[in-house]
Amino acid sequence: RLADNTLPVLGLHEHLRFFVLSQQVGSEKPSREIFDIACEEAADVLGTPVAPSEVLHIGDNFAVDYCGARAAGFSAALMTRPGVKQYQTWLAAPKFDGNEEEEPQQVTSFAEIREKLEGVGAGVSSEGAAFAAPAL
Repeated sequence: RLADNTLPVLGLHEHLRFFVLSQQVGSEKPSREIFDIACEEAADVLGTPVAPSEVLHIGDNFAVDYCGARAAGFSAALMTRPGVKQYQTWLAAPKFDGNEEEEPQQVTSFAEIREKLEGVGAGVSSEGAAFAAPAL
């Protein structure tokens, strides 16, 4: 759905070389497994090993996207768009080193993401979370 329809409309598809969809891999965020699979896919596409710390995950849910990615060792940014509320606020956020002190990096628009992806090889996970290697 997102990979086929939304990303082209937003002009993000041309920056992405692969997709990791939860329904295809049988794992959902914030499970570490989906982040590990995304890292493996990035390595396959790039033809070189990719460490989790070299990947930037961008998503719009603090617990699922930001904390899930950080717990998997990824860099992360939180999409915070004016007027768009958090969903699934009942989910427990995975813990990660420094989670009590860390202030999330934030992006506020798809245009800002597109700007950050210029010139960087990238892929995307389920529900619109972008992965890029190396981290931006």
